[in-house]
Amino acid sequence: MAAWIEGEGLSPWPADLAPRPAALPARIRLEGPAMALALSPGGPVLLQARTTAPVIIALAQGGRAEAPVLFPAGAEYHRSLAAGTAELRLLSPQDGPLTGWLEVTAAPVRPAREGLGEPVVVAPGGSALFGFEVARAARLGLGLRAEPDRVAVLLLDAEGQELAAGMALLRRLPP
Repeated sequence: MAAWIEGEGLSPWPADLAPRPAALPARIRLEGPAMALALSPGGPVLLQARTTAPVIIALAQGGRAEAPVLFPAGAEYHRSLAAGTAELRLLSPQDGPLTGWLEVTAAPVRPAREGLGEPVVVAPGGSALFGFEVARAARLGLGLRAEPDRVAVLLLDAEGQELAAGMALLRRLPP
């Protein structure tokens, strides 16, 4: 567990933490008490960040910031990035500086088509990102089958906001 008190002018993130541009893919040595990376993938992608040491990670994109996530034995972090820029923040969860390495990659959005799709192999703890465009308002069904069935579908809008989650979804979507 990691805990801190925040308030006006109080944050675990250093006030002078300026994001540095990072191209994808990248392998970056973790250093200092905190780091911030500016990511501009050029289109929607699946961000995959892995670290070799404990870390707290937070992602901000589209004017929204996610709650920080603690990885006590190294990160295996997967998030969809919408088109535009995002900021990946890393904080040392222990006294002292960040240690180890960060590997960040971006996987392209896989096209989702009507009907059964081709099987996709996803490693334990992994993610796959599929995309489709809704030309006109419609009721859409999304389903997933996996062995074992410890998976979930997250339906996101174009900005990465979660609309629904589950194994099978039936939703009315606008264009």
